[in-house]
Amino acid sequence: MTPSRPLHGEPDGARPGTAGGTRTIALPGLPNVRDSGGLSGPGRTRLRRGVLLRGPAPSPGTAPALDGLGVRTVVDLRLQAEREVENGPADTHAQVLHRPVWGDMSGIRGTTRPLQSAYLANYRSMLAVAAPVAVEVIGLLARTGPAPVYVCCTVGKDRTGVVCALVLRGLGVRLADVANDYALTGRAYRALRPEDPRPNWSYQGTLAELRARTAAPAATMRALLSGIEREHGAVGGFLERHGLAPRTRRNAVARVFEPCVRPERTRPCP
Repeated sequence: MTPSRPLHGEPDGARPGTAGGTRTIALPGLPNVRDSGGLSGPGRTRLRRGVLLRGPAPSPGTAPALDGLGVRTVVDLRLQAEREVENGPADTHAQVLHRPVWGDMSGIRGTTRPLQSAYLANYRSMLAVAAPVAVEVIGLLARTGPAPVYVCCTVGKDRTGVVCALVLRGLGVRLADVANDYALTGRAYRALRPEDPRPNWSYQGTLAELRARTAAPAATMRALLSGIEREHGAVGGFLERHGLAPRTRRNAVARVFEPCVRPERTRPCP
């Protein structure tokens, strides 16, 4: 197994994808892995690289790739039944936190091309379970060292998308950035070619079906977060109702953001 090492620039064997710029990390057999670093934060700041990574759950064969990224904590959102089929995170050097998240899949199951309204309903139904997990992730970011936290579910789209969106928006990342980051999942799976290696979970259907089920319009995530903000004033306030301490949030913000500077002009980004 490859020894763990910190993330500095692009990891060995990774190539930046065009969809997410250098935030996309291309790993054979692990589509949709990306670094959240670079997203716009409060004031004129941006999220640091190597802090919060997201993607699909690895298989035992692809798990060493997470060690190669320096990951020290994996937050696995899958149910126990899913882990019994494929438990790649156990083959990493990372601490693995099992935090199952689930929602109402009635509008999605049995449909090859579910409507986005069904996904939005699913996301809303999982908020009560996802919010405490997002609070815990923010706590990890507030107190852990420089090694990144990796959040995963099966494909890294729905449960991972909701938890990461709550974390990012709760820390003050711009709504447009959070929604567009979610949309990169659809672009990642549309870019898959028939010859590209895929995790075992994707072999159950055709590539066309996989692309259809991983469509991720930014408007879907924007609607979810906007609804939370209309009801609770802010995602941060919503998370406080689920146990997020203001001090923890402040500590996380201080640790994960850095001043945004345009190198060519050496002045803050807008």
